Amino acid sequence: MKREFGIVEISKFFLLAVVLSAGPIALVGAGYLPEWSIQLGALGPSVAAFVVVFSQGGFTNFKALGKDLFKWRAPIHVWLFALFVLAVPSLISVYLTGFITGNAFAFDTLPPLTALIPMFVILTIFAGFGEEFGWRGYLLPNLLKRQNAIVASLIVGLAWGLWHIPLFFTPGAVQGEWAQQAGLFSAIAGYTIFCIAWSVQYTWIHLRSNGSVLLAAVYHGTGNAWIGGYIDVYRGDVTGVFVFTGVMIVFSFLLYIAFGKELRPVGQPAPIAPPHP
Repeated sequence: MKREFGIVEISKFFLLAVVLSAGPIALVGAGYLPEWSIQLGALGPSVAAFVVVFSQGGFTNFKALGKDLFKWRAPIHVWLFALFVLAVPSLISVYLTGFITGNAFAFDTLPPLTALIPMFVILTIFAGFGEEFGWRGYLLPNLLKRQNAIVASLIVGLAWGLWHIPLFFTPGAVQGEWAQQAGLFSAIAGYTIFCIAWSVQYTWIHLRSNGSVLLAAVYHGTGNAWIGGYIDVYRGDVTGVFVFTGVMIVFSFLLYIAFGKELRPVGQPAPIAPPHP
């Protein structure tokens, strides 16, 4: 009898993803690998997903997960959302942070818009495809079989945030700078809350694109580009990271208010209201 997807399956996937991602970090720290090898850790969640599905169903499940990469058909507004929407909360955040800290944000300090193109491509390939077969290709759709979209988003976001913990101890990683400024617990907690808030948006994209890993990877890459590479909500002050987390919570809440009915799998009927007495 096939076991339902539960805490055991989540734990196996998560622990394997952590080991695969923390391994390169540890080897670089011990001097066995060059510093650039830290980037190999980004592949951990996707590699873990393929290992787990292969162990559960062989090449049939392996190929089924891989096919999610080629799901590109989605409404144009979903593609536009994935490509451009995070410019809005990022800009709001840097202006709010400037107001709070007294270091006003100057729009003319941004690089040329053409700088976004290589950022989009590189971050989609490495961060997007490196992680999203795991988070939105394997973990999220299995959770959606048992949980509603919000609960599933919370679980994925929590796992996603905790998976980043080794970076807070990695020399040269920006997360280590956040920990130095805000304290380790506050930095990890704040970043995990951000991942949970962002996960709600990913779930909406997942459900509107029939589970496309491609769109999830694009959203991951463009998100990293807008948030960190181009606009840079951090700008050397962890206040900006916490402000951005708050803005993302509000943004995800507004998305739920506006499109809550779309946070149901395609084809799933709306809940039936109980009869009036």
